[in-house]
Amino acid sequence: MFSSKSFSILAFLSLAACCVVTTTSAQNSDEDSGARTRDLLIEKRDALASYVAYAETQFLQGTLPSWAVLDAKLKLLDTKLDLADSHAERIRIFEERLENRRFRESRLEQAFGTGDVTYGEKIEATVERLDAAIALAKERG
Repeated sequence: MFSSKSFSILAFLSLAACCVVTTTSAQNSDEDSGARTRDLLIEKRDALASYVAYAETQFLQGTLPSWAVLDAKLKLLDTKLDLADSHAERIRIFEERLENRRFRESRLEQAFGTGDVTYGEKIEATVERLDAAIALAKERG
C-alpha cells in the first residue's frame, strides 16, 4: 500500500509536526510563566510597600530601630529591581540601594558606639555597603 519511501516521508512529517506543536506549546508556557512571575513580583512589591509604611510608623512610635526600616526598604528595592524594565531604572534602584546601605552603616556605627549592636553587625553593614557599591559599578559597566 505505502512504499517505504512514502512511509519515511510520512513519519518525518509527523515528527516535524510534533516538534512544531511542542515548541509552540513550550513558548506559550514560557510566556505564561513569565507573566505569572511578574504578577507575583508585583504582588510582592505591593506587600513590601505596605510593610515599609508599617515599619516607618513603628519606628516613629519608637518600637522599631531605624535599621529595621532600612532592611524593609532594601527588600522592597530588591523586588523593584526584579521588575525594572530599563537600564536607567535599574541604575536608579542600585543607587538607592547604595544610599540605603550607607545610611544603615552609619546608624549601626552609632549603635555600636552605644553598645546596642556587636562589632560583627557593624562590619557586616560595611561589607553590605561595599557590595552595593560594587553592584552599582557593575551595572553601570
